[in-house]
Amino acid sequence: MTKHSHITPKGGHEAPLETELMLAFCKSMTCMQTFLLAELDLDDIGHSQDPAYANWIRDSERAFASLADALGETRILPVEIPEDMPLKRMALLMDDILGNEDPHSAR
Repeated sequence: MTKHSHITPKGGHEAPLETELMLAFCKSMTCMQTFLLAELDLDDIGHSQDPAYANWIRDSERAFASLADALGETRILPVEIPEDMPLKRMALLMDDILGNEDPHSAR
């Protein structure tokens, strides 16, 4: 004799909820990737005398500014559902790390 049980949770066929915080966190991750790639480009070329070096610095500064703005927007959004809480905590931590010279002091 077998037991009948559902594999999917109730409402499993519906699309998952998307909150403002989730969407803002995704935007923050995209900005983080852009910033990290810009910083890697700067590391690759070092402090070159190449005239294009100023362009790489400008790209890095723009990426940092957009990341800081995205994390600031994420920071002020309210937690709507329990799944938002870890995203909010990560956004707060990343924002604190970006604001400190010593990343280990961000708690």
